Amino acid sequence: MIFNSIDEITEHFDLDSIDLNVIKKILKKKVKKLHPDDNKGEFKSDNDKNDYHKIHSALEFIKTQTTTSLTLTKSDLTQLTSSINKLSKIQNEKSDKKIVKEKDAELDTILSSSVQEFVKNNSGIKITGIAITTAITALWSFPSIVKDHPIFSFIYEYHKDFTIVYVFTLFLAVMFWIKIKRAERKDKEIKNSYRLESIQNQMFTLFSQSVKASFHNTEHRNDKIYIIFTKDDLIHFLMNEYEKLKKELNSNLDVFKRVEQIEWIINKEKKERKRRSLSELLNLPSLATPGEIDLETAQTISELIITRLKTRNLIVLSKEKSLSDRFEYEFKY
Repeated sequence: MIFNSIDEITEHFDLDSIDLNVIKKILKKKVKKLHPDDNKGEFKSDNDKNDYHKIHSALEFIKTQTTTSLTLTKSDLTQLTSSINKLSKIQNEKSDKKIVKEKDAELDTILSSSVQEFVKNNSGIKITGIAITTAITALWSFPSIVKDHPIFSFIYEYHKDFTIVYVFTLFLAVMFWIKIKRAERKDKEIKNSYRLESIQNQMFTLFSQSVKASFHNTEHRNDKIYIIFTKDDLIHFLMNEYEKLKKELNSNLDVFKRVEQIEWIINKEKKERKRRSLSELLNLPSLATPGEIDLETAQTISELIITRLKTRNLIVLSKEKSLSDRFEYEFKY
């Protein structure tokens, strides 16, 4: 008897399992009991003989099914691996896009909070200015109230001259208010621009050129230049160097000349750091710098930039072990 399917075998021998290994094990036990070697080289009956050949046929069919299955697995291995890699890549891309979307939303919240904080930081100076202006206005408007005062009585005596002082003070107060409002508007515009992918690309471009100019964390392999960096390096650059380079760098230069100019700016900055300004020594209050990048903002922007670079296969994780992930970026002139 010739079997053409596993279903035929399970039905004929009244088997419950469809697992090939289980079926094969059961049939081998049956065929061992019927083997003529157990009866002096002869079958006990014609029925045993027929059953023996049927079981043998079934085992041969199972053997062909197992071989075919293994052969197909080997022949399709490359295609299967490729499919798995594609699925993995798609899954990673979806995950990276999700991370980018979440970080974009987080950056929006941080920047909005930073803009409000900038306004709040300037509120002390504005309140002081209002208080001084109000006091001088009151003295100018009602000079008689200080007529008998031992210090301010001159305002009553020289009211006309004090008017000049008052007008000049009022002019300075108005100009100072205008300056603060412009600074607040500029801060909002600059920080809103940090949301743009084009600005984030500009940040990383300047960062890579800065690393190349400093001659640190660069490697030459196979006639190619690689920038080695961590997220912490990018955060430090955004907080301490980005704004200065953006202001002083000539955007019309080619990459090679830009790297040379950045090197010159870095060296100049090192010399300037050795000198302390008068305001630093006296710790004098001053207006906050518009567009200044704080630690939280720098960290979120850095994570966004690195995620986008990884998604586009522009950076790879370095094999060198360290506490922070180190990335390699191929620098091109």
